Amino acid sequence: MVTGFASDKHFESSGKFAGDVVENVQTVASLGRLGSFVTEYTNMLILPSKKMHRTAHVQGVAFGFTEFAMLAVSGAV
Repeated sequence: MVTGFASDKHFESSGKFAGDVVENVQTVASLGRLGSFVTEYTNMLILPSKKMHRTAHVQGVAFGFTEFAMLAVSGAV
């Protein structure tokens, strides 16, 4: 079942993290920790990214099969 990005807890937590960093960008820049925050944000997105790639492949195969089935039935008639 396709639920979209909004219901995924991983995207929710990474979005909150990014929002906090952007909100406090002056503090982050003054501490010189921008690189570490970018690395942490990137690491937070590894699991959801893999999950979404798998979902995209499954949806692509399903779409391809349905298109094939419709064209095969149409061609058989």
